Amino acid sequence: MLLVDNDAFAARAAASHLREHYEVQVARSATEALDLLDEESFDVLLCETDLPGTSGVELYERLERTNPRAADRMIFMSEHEVACPRELVDKAPATLRSAIRSQTEA
Repeated sequence: MLLVDNDAFAARAAASHLREHYEVQVARSATEALDLLDEESFDVLLCETDLPGTSGVELYERLERTNPRAADRMIFMSEHEVACPRELVDKAPATLRSAIRSQTEA
């Protein structure tokens, strides 16, 4: 899983929790995420929408053109919500699926 979040505290906390079940790498910017995506692929990209410079939505739009597989695996998050394609939720492991659904169906 690739977690993209410029908030160091939030990224550490989320990564710590997620590492109980998943291998997690953290990128602090869209540029860093793109560098990591050039090196390897990830099953899920959990991305903050409000990144400095290139936003999470702009990252998604770029990936749609350059790496559609990665774009299809993006889950967007902000301080207040999580959003992702329904088909990604259906394919996610049960523990992640439960966490996503609790946020998207609240």
